Amino acid sequence: MPCPVSDSHHVGCRPSIAVVGSRAQTAVVAAPVGRLLSVVFECADPDEEGRFWEAMLGYARHHSGPDWVTIVDVVEQTQRLSFQRVEDHVQPTWPARDRPQQAHIDLLVEDLDNADGRAIALGARRLTDDAVVHEDESFRVYADPAGHPFCLIVQVTPDL
Repeated sequence: MPCPVSDSHHVGCRPSIAVVGSRAQTAVVAAPVGRLLSVVFECADPDEEGRFWEAMLGYARHHSGPDWVTIVDVVEQTQRLSFQRVEDHVQPTWPARDRPQQAHIDLLVEDLDNADGRAIALGARRLTDDAVVHEDESFRVYADPAGHPFCLIVQVTPDL
């Protein structure tokens, strides 16, 4: 049951606000309104987008229709991506941003060159030729078949 933060020591009481983080960074996090169900991308061809991301992530088809496709992680059934048909969809541009990217996904990989080859073979288009090195990670930026940017990232110490 929710309770005021000042009374969070009460048995059976769940605080509606939590303080998380380290001494360097502290954030106040309110109780969630809901849980992430799916990240949804607009596109011209939901089936094509679904096939591309199924192959990139090893996900399986959860729902398939002419205007909507949802794919799901076969192990973590709560991790989903969905693709919604938009007849007048215009591919985003990056890095120019004259047409915003609308959303993007970061994929953690073990070997950037190997992942690059696989992504290209599946239909990705490279938006950066060289890897960008940033602190403890390196990444390249790509576009999926509908033009949505995504990054392949190698981290020195993986977050996951």
